Amino acid sequence: MIRSIHQPCVWLGAAAALVIGGITHADGPTLVRMSAPLTDSAFGQSLAARSTAGGCDVLVAAPSANGARGIVELFSLKGGQSTRTATLQPSDLLANEKFGFAVAISDTTIAAGSPFGTGARGKVRVFARSTSGVGPAVVIESPDAALNDAFGHAVATLGDWLAVGEPLDDSAGSALDRGAVHLFRQGTDGSWSVHARIVAPDAVAGDTFGYTLAMDASTLVIASRYADVGALQQAGAVWTVALGQDGSVGPTVRVQAPDPGAYEWFGASVAIEGNTLVVGACRDTISAEASEQGTVRVFDRDGSGWIQSTMLVSPGAATQDRFGNSVAVNAGRILVGADGQDPQGVSLAGMMHLFRLGAAWTHDRAFELPNPGVNQNLGIACAMTGSLVLGGAPRHTPTGGLLREGAVGVWSLAQPCAADLDGNGAVSGADLGLLLTLWNSVGSADLNGDGIVDAADLGALLAAWGPCGP
Repeated sequence: MIRSIHQPCVWLGAAAALVIGGITHADGPTLVRMSAPLTDSAFGQSLAARSTAGGCDVLVAAPSANGARGIVELFSLKGGQSTRTATLQPSDLLANEKFGFAVAISDTTIAAGSPFGTGARGKVRVFARSTSGVGPAVVIESPDAALNDAFGHAVATLGDWLAVGEPLDDSAGSALDRGAVHLFRQGTDGSWSVHARIVAPDAVAGDTFGYTLAMDASTLVIASRYADVGALQQAGAVWTVALGQDGSVGPTVRVQAPDPGAYEWFGASVAIEGNTLVVGACRDTISAEASEQGTVRVFDRDGSGWIQSTMLVSPGAATQDRFGNSVAVNAGRILVGADGQDPQGVSLAGMMHLFRLGAAWTHDRAFELPNPGVNQNLGIACAMTGSLVLGGAPRHTPTGGLLREGAVGVWSLAQPCAADLDGNGAVSGADLGLLLTLWNSVGSADLNGDGIVDAADLGALLAAWGPCGP
């Protein structure tokens, strides 16, 4: 069932900032809430965002709603308002399948995974989207489905590509839970067909290849957060795969932390934009005073491989903050979720942190919900597009709302002019560098909104060169 809903709510303008304990905090979030809130629906556990002209579309899931059948809702954020445009609730949902456990959105496609449906074989429902609305669900199942494979645990889509993680795939029984990723391509008639099956060349039992995914115009990122590195159990590893416009699929390229540690879960989250790869290791320990606080590793593309350029850490990191449990990257900015962090001493209320690229990556500000609640887990999912920052808090109790109904916090960052890609108040060489990094791809530097970063966008940036106007 797809219900079209047009229910506006106003969010605040550019986020103000205040300094607490030496850390700059953003102020003024607005909550996006479920159209018909439910206790313990886990609304905000997964989300995805896509830029639109003057705003963005946001997909938010409540996978535990209605006996864990799940609900997914689509919102349009534009012009200072949030409009709920559709509720996705297919009639064939089964109890405990958790529709929306993973979600992805592109200009033309919505994908929502149900990894626990049908004996945990799993499935993915794909919806075509256009200016006229959202089409009916098309069910996609694993071409080699088996019990407990969890097909749909992760999804990613862009253009005519759809990638689906099946992290508990057993490879015909030879390696329990080693995992696989299935690639599908959309034909000119709109149908989806199996295109490729990807496995790690050195995978062993328990690796969970395909646990998390990310995709940009030319690269698929696949994580195995439970993969061993030598004798280091569950250190985690990531692979990248080149995707060609002609449908070619390149070999897997392994990426791992230069200083791997046991049980640090490198690959708990992944994001990519152009030549920047971001990987969360949410159980990484970097201080004897605070174990498992988490780190985020930033890699730069080096030919066909990757080199770590930076390790990001949370200011005031504490034990089991889970910093890096979610990540997003956009136009020289990295957003990191730390859903185990304890703002104002409130256990597991969660926070998010924004880093900006200048001469180096530096912490810009932190985000938390007002009146944080115990176990609300802000930052378990995050997204960033244009000037908007979003974070899921699936167990948040809004003022006057239902207990643990969940919500998504939305913050608007000041962006004086569209060509100011790094948000520093001026169009300069740093913005030019970001645009060139995203050349011939889909990204935040697509200033004219035609779907690709090209000479027209370069001309728009050069025309806006200098300080942004008032």
